[in-house]
Amino acid sequence: MRNAYVTDITIGIRRQLDTRKGVVSFANLLRELVAFPEVMSRKRFVTLYKGSVVERFADGDFDRFAEEGMIHINPSKARADLAQLSQLWKTAEQYVNEHIAHIGEQAIQELKAGITQPPTFEDLDRCQDCMEELLKKYILLFEAKSWITVLPTFDFWQEIFTEPWIAPNRQGSEKPSPPIQEDKVAVGVVAP
Repeated sequence: MRNAYVTDITIGIRRQLDTRKGVVSFANLLRELVAFPEVMSRKRFVTLYKGSVVERFADGDFDRFAEEGMIHINPSKARADLAQLSQLWKTAEQYVNEHIAHIGEQAIQELKAGITQPPTFEDLDRCQDCMEELLKKYILLFEAKSWITVLPTFDFWQEIFTEPWIAPNRQGSEKPSPPIQEDKVAVGVVAP
């Protein structure tokens, strides 16, 4: 269970921090904001608030991305956000690259010998928490929406256990019926 969690989380984070050319990722979005800050102008941002009950907060919200009075975002803020996220990722990056995405014989031997340890849950949680905070921040910049969380919530996760998922067979025994094989069912004929 631990390995599945570490694998899933690290691959997901790795995907969003991929900076190769042509890859659509959160890291590349931040890099483009650094390179082209004029694309995200105060005028564009304030327009997103027009006619809303929070219109008076538009300039103040934009100042999170720029200095007061600047006409576009400050690229050093996006650069700092990317650096913060990249620093947190360093603890897991080598592990995921060498032991999950591109595992080799040496990596297998190091794992068996206990030389290499996977990142801790705490390391992954810090990275994931940072990514969530930055996503919420940049959703505000792009959409003028303030999110409480971007992570899914599972309020009713126990609900899946309230419905039977294996139907009893037609003779009434407890043994489930085998599934109907679609290639053996004629079109328009009801299977017995």
